[in-house]
Amino acid sequence: KYYLYLRAGNAAGQELLYYPPAASTHAFVYDVTAPTVTAGGWVAGLSTDSVNPTYANEVTYASGTVADNVSDALDKRQVYLRVYDVDADKYLNPNTAARFDYSNAATAWALYDTVGDAWSYDLSASQFTTGNKYRLEIYGEDKAGNKHTENCPWTTESGPGDCQTGSSNMPKYARYFIYNKLKPVVTIDWPVLVPPNYIGSTLDSSSGTASGFGVNLVQYALKYNKSDPTQHWRHYTSSGAWVYYSGNLWNTAYNPAGDWSVWVASNVAWVDGEAYLLTVRAWDSAGNVSNEQEISFTYDVSAPTSTVVYPVSGTEYTVQVLSVSGTAQDRVSTGTPAGLDQTFHAGIQRESDSYWWDGSTWTALRDDPSTLISQGTGVKDWSLTLPGDFYDLLTVSRDTFTVYSWGVDLVNVPDPSYANVESSLTPKCVFYFRSDAPAAYVKWPPAASVQNDVSSVTLNISAVGAGVSQVWAVFIDTGGYYWTGSSWSLTGGYDPATDSEVWLSTDSAVAGPDMVFTPPRSESDMAVTFDGATDIAAPAWADGREYKVFVRANNSAGQLVDTYASPGTYKFVYDISRPTMTPAAALTALSDAEGSPTWVTNMNSVSGLMDDNYAGSLNPLYAYLRVFSIDQGKYLNPSTLAFDVADGADAWKAVSMPEPEYSRAWAWDISGAAWLGGNTYKLEMYGRDMAGNSDGNDGVGAHPPPKYTKYFRLDNVLPASAVAYPQNGGIYGQDSLLQLKGNASDSGSGVTAVEYRLEYPAMASKWKYYVTSGAWLTAQEFPIWNVAETTTTPSFSTWVSSNINWVDGIEYTFISRVRDLAGNYGAAYSTMTFTYDASKPTTTVTVPIDGAVYSGQLATLSGTAKDMPDRATAAGLQWLYLGVQRLSDGGWWTGLEWAGENARDDAPQSPPTYADPSWEAQSMSGFWDGIPSAETFYVYAWSTDK
Repeated sequence: KYYLYLRAGNAAGQELLYYPPAASTHAFVYDVTAPTVTAGGWVAGLSTDSVNPTYANEVTYASGTVADNVSDALDKRQVYLRVYDVDADKYLNPNTAARFDYSNAATAWALYDTVGDAWSYDLSASQFTTGNKYRLEIYGEDKAGNKHTENCPWTTESGPGDCQTGSSNMPKYARYFIYNKLKPVVTIDWPVLVPPNYIGSTLDSSSGTASGFGVNLVQYALKYNKSDPTQHWRHYTSSGAWVYYSGNLWNTAYNPAGDWSVWVASNVAWVDGEAYLLTVRAWDSAGNVSNEQEISFTYDVSAPTSTVVYPVSGTEYTVQVLSVSGTAQDRVSTGTPAGLDQTFHAGIQRESDSYWWDGSTWTALRDDPSTLISQGTGVKDWSLTLPGDFYDLLTVSRDTFTVYSWGVDLVNVPDPSYANVESSLTPKCVFYFRSDAPAAYVKWPPAASVQNDVSSVTLNISAVGAGVSQVWAVFIDTGGYYWTGSSWSLTGGYDPATDSEVWLSTDSAVAGPDMVFTPPRSESDMAVTFDGATDIAAPAWADGREYKVFVRANNSAGQLVDTYASPGTYKFVYDISRPTMTPAAALTALSDAEGSPTWVTNMNSVSGLMDDNYAGSLNPLYAYLRVFSIDQGKYLNPSTLAFDVADGADAWKAVSMPEPEYSRAWAWDISGAAWLGGNTYKLEMYGRDMAGNSDGNDGVGAHPPPKYTKYFRLDNVLPASAVAYPQNGGIYGQDSLLQLKGNASDSGSGVTAVEYRLEYPAMASKWKYYVTSGAWLTAQEFPIWNVAETTTTPSFSTWVSSNINWVDGIEYTFISRVRDLAGNYGAAYSTMTFTYDASKPTTTVTVPIDGAVYSGQLATLSGTAKDMPDRATAAGLQWLYLGVQRLSDGGWWTGLEWAGENARDDAPQSPPTYADPSWEAQSMSGFWDGIPSAETFYVYAWSTDK
């Protein structure tokens, strides 16, 4: 690199300086050496042969190095690049490096200049077309124009000194490639799968096709269709092996055409009953890999197996075998099979004429019927129904049947005709059938029943082997009258065992019932129905009567069933009358109004009677009872007797009356119920017979209400009472017993009466009170209870009884009791005794004798005393007093001494008794002291009663 400096002067001495620092420098580079351009590995690796270009799936840049002896901005190293679309005959636009829309080859070069050693062109935005062939050209030079073109272009055969830069006419690099961004396409053409992808013996190999630009490899991976690690197929040259592996184990497929247009995977050791997953991919020369193709399928070359479970082989049947059944399974020694197809076949051949059953009739040619089963793997149950014709068309009474069964699996590749099929020639079961008399019974009305709505009669007939040819019926009432088909016979006493005319049968297939069958019908549960429109009409039943219906049926083998002969017990009752429910009088007396319930002391039992028009044992009667606590809002639980049932429908108690009587008693003991005193309850009652005739109902929905709805209020608190006057043991005198008095109370329903008994047992007398007076009655066997009077509120808080004709000198027994509105009596009666005595006692002195003169001192004073009236029931004496006054000084004897004239203090004495009325002074000590030789004494004796 050189710098040129100048200066100049003129004649005037002025000078121009053209060198630093006063003036800019002038520099230049002298360079005669060509640079060396080298392309990177990607470019250098492209094909130099236009006929066999390289495939590329990505072109994002071209780069390399450039070496030169100068590294200066004045002499930059220059690398030129040009890309030509051979198929489109267009160059990459050097200005945009995006589109191939440039036609001038000379100016299509793109320049990259640098002072460094590396160069790079960004081609990521270039719009290459998949499938087109391109030529990529590169050459270089420096700014001085130095080039080296000897032995250009550069190839893999070039030497170290060849073609350092190339030129626009002879680029150093001229490379060819086909741009291919598309993945190749691979297919699996065999096996051609049809869901559910089961294949059998046709699986020899797998094959398919591959297409695209430059396909050069097809690979496949084959594994058990299970989670890894599992068995994967590893292919060698002409064989392979299953190995335990995780992830795809890729094998190279066989290329029979040489261009990978067709690929084949063969010599695989398939395992029976195994599910497989086959995955295939293809590669092309550009490095594109196809989307993987995958199929799953199950390989199964084993036929199903089946068994016959019913009928049991070797067994003789006398009842129709209505189906043949067994099990079937698609099985293999290992793995999982394809599973059973839903169509299963069963063949049956009879020995008598070697005919085959085809599902609807017996034929000489074999055409096994099919039945549907649950398809898939595992043990499946199969069943083939045998209709009536199977037995209708039997020609002998006993025949031998051989059963064959065979299944088909679900192998369906290439189509279901390739499925594995079980052998149809292997017998699975041999059974025998012998016909018997038909089975018959009356289906409606049911035996041993009571009915209130019978508009028809239905017989049930079943063939047992041979088909039924004719049916008969007989209708007999209690008196032996029989139904003729339109009316009852005029006389009774008919016996179906001997009177053949009572048996009815008809061959009416129009109005019915059809009772004659041609050909015979070998069916179960055939219905023969009589009603109002049939030729033989259903009987006109009478209320409260018993009826018997019997059936005969004959089969084609001449075997007869006769339900009159055996068992001969059929009977039903026709009953359309309602029973009559009558509760006990105490229940009917209860209130009908919720607002004014009847007070009761208890509700220990609910009872009554029920009457019905039929008294037989077939007709138990039922009383339905329910109790509701209005205060608690709950029903009485009929099982536990607790008030805890919310739904009234669950609260009914059914009391059964099975006795065969016209009138039957019913009762429900509810003494253990959780009653609450003061609460109000609702009692509901209705009755029903066995036929469903109801006297009232439960009131649910559209049902009528119960016959009886009663309301009561419970008072289980006893009232209390007391007698205030007289007192127990009291003794009362004249005018002291004007009234009997007391009080009473009740916290429940309230006191409604105080009652009393007044008696004097010694005379067997009882007081009977009327309106305003009373009388004493004798010879009364039972107690007489009188009601006391009251004027107080509440009633009887104070009670009295007056106007009693008291008998003097009597001890009375007084018993009182209290009763409340509910009928409760007090816990205990008030019992007492008292005495009424309105008479004074009488007292006499017998010693000394009145007016007598005694010459000696008296040892004692004595006399008699009695309480009046003189009877044992009088009050009796309380005291006896003895007073003695002497005339001489008027002094008084005190019982101990003499006192003054005014000091009278009569001495009390022990009173006598009713049994011994005599008395005697208790003490005379000191009486005679100080008495003169003569004295006059006045003796006073007097008594008081109790």
